[in-house]
Order: sequence, then C-alpha cells, then structure tokens
Amino acid sequence: MIMTKNTIHFDRIKIDTRTHNAQQIFQRLSTEAQNALGLSSKDVMHLLNEAEKESPSGIGNGVAIPHIQSESITKPFGFFLKLTKPAIFKSLDDLPVDLIAFMASPKDGLAHSLQSLSRVTRLLRDDSFRGALRATHDPAKIEQLFRNQNIETAAIAA
Repeated sequence: MIMTKNTIHFDRIKIDTRTHNAQQIFQRLSTEAQNALGLSSKDVMHLLNEAEKESPSGIGNGVAIPHIQSESITKPFGFFLKLTKPAIFKSLDDLPVDLIAFMASPKDGLAHSLQSLSRVTRLLRDDSFRGALRATHDPAKIEQLFRNQNIETAAIAA
C-alpha cells in the first residue's frame, strides 16, 4: 500500500473461498505480507495478534481493517480480501466479516498510516460502497470500485 497525501494504494485484491475464521484470515494476510515485504509469516502473525488484542479490527457491518506497523516493514503494503462466505471474527457488532482491508506500514510513517486508515474506514462504512463490493466476485470490478474512490490498485489476482 503506497500512501500519498490523497491516495491509498492496494497492492493486491483477492477473492477467497476457503477462509472461515479470524486465524485463517490472519494466516492469509501474513502470507501475503511475507510474499510482498519479505517478512516472516510468523512475525506478521505475531504483529496482527498483538494489534488485535490492543484494538479489535472488526469495525462492524461485515468489515475488518487489520493494520500493523513495525520497524521491520520498509514500505507500506495494502491488501484487500473479499471472502465469498463471511467468517467468524471479533467485531463491534458481533457479525461475521467478508470484507477485509489489511494495511501494513513502517513505524516512521505514522501520520500517513493514520490518514490512510481513516480514509479506508470511512469508505468501508458507506453502505452503498460495501454493497457494490459484495455484489461482485470479479477482482477487476473491485479494482474499479476502489479507483472510482481515488484508491489506487496494482496487482490483482483471483
């Protein structure tokens, strides 16, 4: 995820048919971060679990926005995951999640990280935007939905 003053960049957008709970979600996010950032999956999993203990990332309405910061992270990374079946996940409204926006950023990028987190949170709280995301299972269409909201995307894979 590259963050500039007004944009957020998701490096990957994927549709997942096999993930059914929070630990599986975190494992998937850890693997994606490992592949993109060269961090160990175990380290990313530890950061995710610690962040989740501090502040649960389920914001309600089927959305989770897990985010981590670390000195080990050298560049921002964003990953959007849409589940075909909602997964059990601790959230404000106790509903399962199916839309996950993962954000990882360097420790020294706190200001940009908070701005990006706020922007993504506002966007994913919008009923019509969430509905549009849920209405498609095509990563290219999801990419276009984000682009229409000034969210940049790069790598898309099913």
